Amino acid sequence: MAKKSSEEKRVRLSVGEFALPVPRVGSIDSNSGYGRAREEGSEIHQRVQTRRKEEHENYRAEVTVSHEFCHDGYVFEVGGRMDGFFDEEPARIEEIKSSFSPRELLSKLTADHPYSLQLRTYGYFHWLKTDTVPELTFHLVSSRNFQGEDHDVELDLVQYQAWLKLRLDELAEEARQSEKRVARRRKLAQGLTFPFEQPRTGQTELIAKIDQNLAVQNRMMLQAPTG
Repeated sequence: MAKKSSEEKRVRLSVGEFALPVPRVGSIDSNSGYGRAREEGSEIHQRVQTRRKEEHENYRAEVTVSHEFCHDGYVFEVGGRMDGFFDEEPARIEEIKSSFSPRELLSKLTADHPYSLQLRTYGYFHWLKTDTVPELTFHLVSSRNFQGEDHDVELDLVQYQAWLKLRLDELAEEARQSEKRVARRRKLAQGLTFPFEQPRTGQTELIAKIDQNLAVQNRMMLQAPTG
């Protein structure tokens, strides 16, 4: 990637966000393969990881990785945690996914599925760091009976790098559009006035509180029901 300059702007993304398609599509059905019940999925992850640790001395769970991509005036810092990493030759990276129907989920895991891109991204990070291509595996677990099965995934470097170039182009354009929206809002805000002659006491207090929190970039949750 190109060398960073002092004018490049930093954008932070998780590997999951990095692998999302554009435009973002999918199903809100928790059994679709694009979503799942968080608590159930977390429990299944922990079960698998505990068993892996007992069976393999060289296994590590929740391994943090990150990489910076410098592209078109931006630095995209992409980070995440691999579900499982087998420290062997060659190394093996495992992603654990649970579904009501693992077979149905498997049928959806095409090369451009977010889960597949997520796993390949972890593999690509490892290749960048070690110059060796790791083995990649999905461990799909049924949420009905907790039975699991492994499915290998190939990391084609040429194919992945072609996708990576397109994805970085998309992210750079998204960042530029976001900057334009922010600049437009700030310009409009300069001419924004209170729509009534005199605000009520509660409104004055709320405006002051918002100003105070914006000055220090605090997060806020406001409740302002009508009278």
